[in-house]
Amino acid sequence: MTWFCEHTQNAIKISRDGIYICEYKYLEAPFCEKCSSPGVEYEDCIVRPFVHGFNRIHALGIYLSRKRDENHMLSKHIRLLKYYEHDNLATPLGTALSIFVQKRYPELLEAEYIVRARARALLTYQTYRILKK
Repeated sequence: MTWFCEHTQNAIKISRDGIYICEYKYLEAPFCEKCSSPGVEYEDCIVRPFVHGFNRIHALGIYLSRKRDENHMLSKHIRLLKYYEHDNLATPLGTALSIFVQKRYPELLEAEYIVRARARALLTYQTYRILKK
């Protein structure tokens, strides 16, 4: 089974064995420029004041933690990997995250660490950026 991920302007297209599977849609504006909370500007964000020790949180797309929309494939694949041990989804998710960094935020390639956020209040799949000092 061979996965293929392709960057487009608004999403990453996911294929397996040459067959189109789905898209992971990028987080669209408006979103907080500090914490990536969707649907709000920086000034109006209620989560941002609680984000400490990091320059910014980058989000590939919105993550819906519960089964609100089975057609939201990024959320569905994360849930399947996280809760149901569908380890085969680690490849497209990891590849998509790598493409996201390369295409949308190449400055992250200079970071010493990129780690997953454990922010309870946010509904996005996030990575924290820790810069070299």
